[in-house]
Amino acid sequence: MLLSVIHIHQKHILRFSAGVWNLNRKMATCSETKTPIVVREVTTPLGVCTLKACDKGVHHLALTKIDENFDPNVSAGNVKEIPKKALEAEEGSTPMNKAVNWLVSYFENPSNLSGKIPPVCFPTDSSTEFERKVWTALGEKVGFGKTVTYSQLAGTAIDNPKASRAVGTAMKKNPIPLMIPCHRVIRADGEIGNYSMGGSTIKKWLLEHENTGA
Repeated sequence: MLLSVIHIHQKHILRFSAGVWNLNRKMATCSETKTPIVVREVTTPLGVCTLKACDKGVHHLALTKIDENFDPNVSAGNVKEIPKKALEAEEGSTPMNKAVNWLVSYFENPSNLSGKIPPVCFPTDSSTEFERKVWTALGEKVGFGKTVTYSQLAGTAIDNPKASRAVGTAMKKNPIPLMIPCHRVIRADGEIGNYSMGGSTIKKWLLEHENTGA
């Protein structure tokens, strides 16, 4: 049984407060800001999500381990029935703090989401200008509970609806799924399509969760 919907932890513990574990270890450095990249692991109803962020914004979000008790056939609307330990919002206004609090709200109380995602950082040495345009448009224009087709996103991002195949490739390379919501991009025939963060089963669950929490 999942003991907490949201639990945040890191290795090499310095302090524990309100479910947040702080880490002191050698970190990678952002190629854009030259500042350390901080790492958090957050346990959600889906499993363990790993977050990485520098002082400018979030770099990475991945579902690194699917929870063994996750049942895709259980209605997403029942997520709040899972017994959980109360978790206070993480203090501070750094991109990582904002990212953790965004995840807490996304799964526990979606109505608290303001519509804006936490600040992000897309290093230019690991992404193209086209990909950054697509990811930015998706994060800014396709809100919670909404969906868009690949061609519609291509028209919004670069004013070229025929670039749907290139948009699909950008979705596969999206480094921050959920926040840059590639799960909201579906096929023109209405089928939900593939999803890089756990497959179509997770994508369907997320869309149902958003429909019940919107």
